[in-house]
Amino acid sequence: MRRLGSPWALFAATHLLLAALAPFTGFGDVTEVYQGWFRDWAQSGVLVGVQSDWVYPVLALLPILLAGALPGAYLLTWLLLVTALDAVAYAAVLRRSRRAATWWMVLLLALGPVSLARLDSIAAPLAIIALLHLADRPRFAAALLALAAWIKVWPAAVLVAALLRGPRRPAVALAAAGTTVAVLCADAAFGGIGHVLSFLAQQSQRGIELEAPIGTPLLWLRVFGLSDARVVFDPRMLDPELVGPGVTQLASASTLAMALVVVGIVVHILRRPRDGRRQDLAGIVLALVLALIALNKVGSPQYVTWLAAPVVLGLIEDPARSRRLAARVLLVALLTQLWVLPPVLALGPVSLLALTARNALEVVLLVQAVASLRGGAGERATSDGRTALTEVPLG
Repeated sequence: MRRLGSPWALFAATHLLLAALAPFTGFGDVTEVYQGWFRDWAQSGVLVGVQSDWVYPVLALLPILLAGALPGAYLLTWLLLVTALDAVAYAAVLRRSRRAATWWMVLLLALGPVSLARLDSIAAPLAIIALLHLADRPRFAAALLALAAWIKVWPAAVLVAALLRGPRRPAVALAAAGTTVAVLCADAAFGGIGHVLSFLAQQSQRGIELEAPIGTPLLWLRVFGLSDARVVFDPRMLDPELVGPGVTQLASASTLAMALVVVGIVVHILRRPRDGRRQDLAGIVLALVLALIALNKVGSPQYVTWLAAPVVLGLIEDPARSRRLAARVLLVALLTQLWVLPPVLALGPVSLLALTARNALEVVLLVQAVASLRGGAGERATSDGRTALTEVPLG
C-alpha cells in the first residue's frame, strides 16, 4: 500500500502547493481574463469565438465556461478541472512508468503556478493521454488530439507526428477528420462558423512577445544602447511586446522560419524509408513541438508544458536515451520560473540572464532534436564488414 500511495502523495502535494500560490502569482489569466470572458457572456449573452472573433480556437470555450459552473468559485473550479485531467493522465503514465510520472510532477513544480493556470494546462494532459493510447486505441487518441488542437493549436503537432509514424494511420486520420467535422458542425449550429478561424488572423497580428527567443538579441542590444526597440504592453493580447525599427520584419521572419522548419521535419520523415527499424515517435513529436516553441514570436512561459508529452513518452519507451533530455527540459522550466516579469521589463540583469539562458537552451534542444531525426536509426559498420543498427541520442 505504501508503494501505491507514494506516487499519489506526490501528485497531491504538487497540485496543493501550486494551488496554494494562486493568491500570490501566476493565475491572473484565470481570474481576470478567462473569468472576464465568462462574466461578459453571462451578462450580455455574447460568446467570444462564436458571436465575435477570438484569439483562441473555439473549444477553448469549454474549460472557460465549465470553470464558471460553481458561482463565486471560478478559480477553485478551474483548479479542480485541471487537477482532474492531470489525475487521469498521471494514472495513465504511472501504469507505464513511475519514473516518467515523477518527472512530470517535478516539471510542474519547476515551472511553477503557471503550469496549472493556462489553457495549456487543459491541452497538455489531453496530449499525454492521447500519446499513451495511440497504439492500443488509435481512434480515441486521434479524436482526443483533434479536440485538444481546437483548444490550443499545438497538439496538432502531436497529431501530425502520429500521422507520419504512428500506428494505424488511416484510422488516426479518419478519427481526427471526423472530430474536426463534428466541431465545425457544432460551431455552425450555434452560428459561429464565420468566426471559427478568426484565431489565425488574431495570432498573425501579434508582435514579438518579450519572452520569445527571437526577441532576446533585441533586449541585449537595447541594454548596450544599440537598438531603439522598447517594451510596451499590448492591451489587446494582454502581454508585453517589443516595438521599434525592424521588429515587424523580424516577427515575420520568425514565423517563416518556424513554418519552414516544421515543413522540413515533415518532408524528412516522409522521405525516410519505413524499413522495419524502430521509428521514434517521441523524437518526432519533440522536434515538432520544439520548433513551435523556439521559433515562435510568442514565448509565453506555459509553452514549456508542451514538452511534457514527448518527454513522458520518451521516458516510458527508452528511459536511457531520454534521461539527459528530461533533465534539460526541467532546467528550461526552472529558468522560466526564475525570471520575474517586472525586472525583465526594466531589463534587470538577473532576470534577463535567466530569460536568455532559457531561450538559448530551447534553441539548442531544437537543434539536437532535429539532428537526432536526421541521424535516425542509422547504420554503422561492424568489424566483420556487416552493418548494425544504432540510434542517435535525443539528449
